[in-house]
Amino acid sequence: FSGTPYKRGIAESLRTLSRLHVYDGNYEHALSQALESLTILEEEKLPELMGGVLYTIATSYLTLGNLSLSLDYYLKQLEISEAINDKQEYAMALLGLSNLYADMDDFASSLAYAEQSLAAFQVVDEPYWRALLMNNICYSHFQLKDYDRALDWGQRCLDYCRRYGISRI
Repeated sequence: FSGTPYKRGIAESLRTLSRLHVYDGNYEHALSQALESLTILEEEKLPELMGGVLYTIATSYLTLGNLSLSLDYYLKQLEISEAINDKQEYAMALLGLSNLYADMDDFASSLAYAEQSLAAFQVVDEPYWRALLMNNICYSHFQLKDYDRALDWGQRCLDYCRRYGISRI
């Protein structure tokens, strides 16, 4: 036992470090550590830990401009989270897909994924993500020139943020 590394712990540490690098804006380093974590998680057959890592990989690729690989990893996150019934990671994958399509200026697709994600977050107690999605839905309606719906969703978002004390989205 003493000679065998605790691979799950290493993978979780890499996952955490990769998220910190995302928050710090160092996407290439985040990507490197997240991919290393994913390799370990796949080898150790730990799909329950893959969702956050896949989200980090997809988000990093999105930010670095590789939309094709970003799409691949969001879809993989969606598939795995659905297979293991991880409702939060499923909702996050849909959020990621919404962000990806918004970056491609496909606001109809972005809106569809955002609405699915918001519905999925109804069973997950994450007020911040719900507020962010309401804001994204507002923005998509605005980009689609559906100003009445944009205003409606903007007001819903504002009311929701006030109710839950959310000061940043």
